[in-house]
Amino acid sequence: MGNQMPLLSICIPTCNRDSLLEIGLKNIIAEASPFGDEVEIVVADNASEDHTPQVVQTAGHPIVYGRQPEKVVFPRNLLFAACDLAKGEHVLLIGDDDLLVPGAVARILGLLKSRPDLDYLYLNVGWIHVKERNRVILEEGGHLPPDEDRKFQCDEHTTKVLPRLEDVVFCKGSDPYAMFSTIFCYVARRRLYLEGRPKLKIYDSFDDATQPLDNMFPHAKLTLGAMAGKPIGFIGQPTVMQGSYHQDWRKWIGKTMIYGHCMLFQWLETTPFAKDALEVLWEGLARMTGRLMVRMMDEPEENLGMDIIRREALPALVQRPTFWPSFTEDLRVWNETDYEAREMIRVAKALLTRPEMARARLGLWGVRGRGQ
Repeated sequence: MGNQMPLLSICIPTCNRDSLLEIGLKNIIAEASPFGDEVEIVVADNASEDHTPQVVQTAGHPIVYGRQPEKVVFPRNLLFAACDLAKGEHVLLIGDDDLLVPGAVARILGLLKSRPDLDYLYLNVGWIHVKERNRVILEEGGHLPPDEDRKFQCDEHTTKVLPRLEDVVFCKGSDPYAMFSTIFCYVARRRLYLEGRPKLKIYDSFDDATQPLDNMFPHAKLTLGAMAGKPIGFIGQPTVMQGSYHQDWRKWIGKTMIYGHCMLFQWLETTPFAKDALEVLWEGLARMTGRLMVRMMDEPEENLGMDIIRREALPALVQRPTFWPSFTEDLRVWNETDYEAREMIRVAKALLTRPEMARARLGLWGVRGRGQ
């Protein structure tokens, strides 16, 4: 790096995922390297016990690297990356399992340069199975197959300036409840992290059952209150894909999505965040919760935290008009597919007891419509 402040810091908090980080760095370096000192890559190592330091050292590109002396909760490593290690004017935080879509950095820098007054850019984010993400980076140079290109948060694929942050909510085709929580990505002026850091109330516990809002969605707390009502940039072209379906906390996803969003929206009610957009978020959350509750009740051992949802979230959500139609429809589908599955099993067992079927094998796929 030269003496000039980078325009963009791409920050990657990581912990004990050296193989994912190694592949991710190939992708990020390919996107960032054409822009030289305008872009820096930052890795915040949360006391990893694997080969993370060696992965960074052998990446073949200058990387700002910092290591926690002992493991800390996620928001502390996030702040370590954005506040302590990064030096850029703007910060993009992404996971070690994510994918930068080719051209993403060029689009981000282009908008930052054309509109230097903007403190925040909302990026259209999608999701991809982490195995497919690895293959796309290693074999396709990050270029997505046509079917993956459709899996993005926002339906509008244009770049523009929105009059206020809240207008992002209306760029979504359906269920925008997750647009500011676990499934969202943005570029923010680094000053927002430095100013917001003292306001976060971080709970130093690794127990997923007791995580407060500031631990679950620190990025939302750091930026949404400060940016509410202000103009932002919007990059609707596919920009980042989040690697999914492998997280070690996946049994808590339902609790995080339902209860976490409830806490987030209740907090937003205390901020200048526009009420019309917040109402859309609440209705989307209630609709999603109605669908998700049926599946969570069906498999409680795979969905932890139901007691927290019933106690802390459902009293507010069941009053929303979108909850019950969503719940009853998903329950109807569940009952039908459950009955059909049991009937298929009964018929299959009867067939296999016949002498002429002694050597037969019958495979059933898609039980209850979920591939079990």
